[in-house]
Amino acid sequence: MDEILEIRDLFCGYGKSEVLKGIDLSVKRGEILGIVGPNGAGKTTLFRAIAKIVGAKRGSILIDGKDVRSLSQREIAKYLAFVSQNIEGDLTISVFDYVLLGRIPHRKPYQFFEDKEDILSAEQALKATRLTHLKERPLYHLSGGERQLAQISKALAQAPKILLLDEPLSHLDIAHAVRILNLLKRLNREESITEIAILHDLNLASEFCDRLVLLSDGKIVKDGDPREVLKFDLIESVYGTQVIVKENPLSSKPYVFPIFEEWKGR
Repeated sequence: MDEILEIRDLFCGYGKSEVLKGIDLSVKRGEILGIVGPNGAGKTTLFRAIAKIVGAKRGSILIDGKDVRSLSQREIAKYLAFVSQNIEGDLTISVFDYVLLGRIPHRKPYQFFEDKEDILSAEQALKATRLTHLKERPLYHLSGGERQLAQISKALAQAPKILLLDEPLSHLDIAHAVRILNLLKRLNREESITEIAILHDLNLASEFCDRLVLLSDGKIVKDGDPREVLKFDLIESVYGTQVIVKENPLSSKPYVFPIFEEWKGR
């Protein structure tokens, strides 16, 4: 697999504040990469830099060999689709019309309405997420898990090469979280979509991702297989809390147990 995303010596921030400090990162085509780390580590800023929402102060970002500085937002949207924690905007819109918004980057000049290709792409995206039966409902009628599926449907309609998933499991119960991760895993395997996900749950990140990047204070502390990244000493130094790391007997992936104060000394 070749690299679909390359980040070299990236320094990035807001105003005079420097959030990312010398990030070097490559992502292979078809890979599932998890970004983990404490609050304020720079995870979301990294996503915003990749999507050219925040400009780099130094360094470069290449998507499929093209420097993002040379690409318009419309061109970037043909490579990247973004799934956030919550849907923003008008929640009275129907699920189908919301998914159709993902086709905007592909519209031809002077095309003001969706064409047959747009309709077909939206229908296929809803079928992939198994949300077709809800396509006429307004977004505000959906549960939290269903709204996340609608966001993923819109992203799929965009026909991206890379999915950026910014804490896609926030506010979801374990059943919905696992359902969404199973869907994303299936899309990765069947459609070869590269997925980069910011995840707070280290155990779900361990099971879902091929590779993890641990960020702290705007720098990469560790990059590698979950077994290499989720070491108790690394977690304790970065998060400032004691943990025990064991092996999941089914997957052989690491599983992290927090240590509560009342357990200490036992």
